[in-house]
Amino acid sequence: MALTNDGQILSWGTGERGQLGLGLEFLNEISKPKFIKLSEKIVQIACGTKHCLALSENGNIWAWGDNSQGQLGIGTFVLAHTPTLVTALQGRPIKKIVCGGSHSIALSYSGHAYVWGDNTFGQLGTGDTTKLLRPQILKTITSKIMDITCGENHTLALLIDGK
Repeated sequence: MALTNDGQILSWGTGERGQLGLGLEFLNEISKPKFIKLSEKIVQIACGTKHCLALSENGNIWAWGDNSQGQLGIGTFVLAHTPTLVTALQGRPIKKIVCGGSHSIALSYSGHAYVWGDNTFGQLGTGDTTKLLRPQILKTITSKIMDITCGENHTLALLIDGK
């Protein structure tokens, strides 16, 4: 994916799990970038192995693609071929979104992380290995989180105290 200066998303590549966000007609590989239809200006994008997130300037998070581990945060395991609103985070002031292989995290301006998706390797940081179908606030870190990033099966957080 690519994000244009005016807040539109371009998508290309393979779409067998809906990760292109272009609808059912784009299940195979496409080599020419196409615009994803969204009614909001997007300020940030993130990609996992086969899922994607977008953060709008209004603070909404949109998700699409594979959802076999709940990584879209929409409360089901059903994949989405087009952007779907993550309603559990509406109204929360989100400053950053990140994707791991099959998990997702949103960081709020207040320094809280919201986590969801695959947790087989403890990558959500919840202290167990339970998958989460909807974003939940991370309670195991009590300090303010300044930044966060993900790998395939892990997550790193930078705390306000430098840890």
